[in-house]
Amino acid sequence: MHQNEKLLDAFTHAWLVHDIDAVVSFFAADAVFFASSAYGTRQRASGREDIRALVREMFETDVGAILEPIDKIIFDEGAFCRWRYIMPDGEISLGCDYFAMMNGSVTLKDAYRKEGSFQNSAVKIPTAYRNNAGGNNATT
Repeated sequence: MHQNEKLLDAFTHAWLVHDIDAVVSFFAADAVFFASSAYGTRQRASGREDIRALVREMFETDVGAILEPIDKIIFDEGAFCRWRYIMPDGEISLGCDYFAMMNGSVTLKDAYRKEGSFQNSAVKIPTAYRNNAGGNNATT
């Protein structure tokens, strides 16, 4: 298993169980995190302590929401993953994260979300893009 896949899987697990300390531990000291929507008055955090505050605010705001990973692409410089976010009222958002990774840490997490109701929207990435697309060692 590629080291970036191990990092993404561990990060995803920490996120799923809302372990703020574990989530923050995966970020490099000077990492940047762009959230998929604004929490409070901001959407961007820089450095571990700022990221910790934003992640805490996200978890407190989205109490009861469920993140469902859909699929992932792993490459030498990072990873890309798609997900479904189910709010307690049943509304579903689709989204994706781009992770830049270096030396076993996340240096950038850039998240995007499509707002709206997307019931049963788990479209798979075509095999050609999952299996060594463009020679970039992509895997799922």
